[in-house]
This record gives sequence, structure tokens and C-alpha cells, in this order.
Amino acid sequence: MRRSNTEPLGHIIHRLIASYGWESKLKEAEIYEVWSEIVGKEIALKTGKLALANGVLFIYPNSSVVRMELIKIKEILPEIINRRLEDNIVEEVVIR
Repeated sequence: MRRSNTEPLGHIIHRLIASYGWESKLKEAEIYEVWSEIVGKEIALKTGKLALANGVLFIYPNSSVVRMELIKIKEILPEIINRRLEDNIVEEVVIR
């Protein structure tokens, strides 16, 4: 017999994530997943590290050539990333 107060597991998980405030952390993790789609496979392979803190995405390229390519698209990267993630999580990009 089925109870009338049952709820789909997906809804329960969504509420749990919201109650702990994990939505932004999950969005941050998505940046790593879609990075190669955003900048291309070659640049993604030569990106050493990505770090997000307070809306600032820090990018650590492994080569000067990749650094120059990223500098060219630095101003539009937040818009592209935010559109891809359907959220305003990146406000600024810093290339180190």
C-alpha cells in the first residue's frame, strides 16, 4: 500500500541541498566539468588549476601561449560560463 505523503527522491535531495546551502558549491563544481567545452580541449588540457572564490575565477595556465589565449577572452569568459551554468556565479576572471 502506498502512502499519500510520499515524495520523489529527487525533490528530497533538492530540498536537502538547498537547506545546507550547497547550490553554489555544486555550480562551482560544474565549472570544472564544462571547462573543456567552454575554452576547447587544447586550452583545457594546458590549464593547471581553476579556483573560484567570492565570484572570482582564478585560472592557472601551464604555458605562456595558453595564458595569452585566455587573456584574449578574459572579458567574455564570465558571461560564457554563467550562460552555460545558467547562473551568475563568475563575476571576474583572474589569470595567474
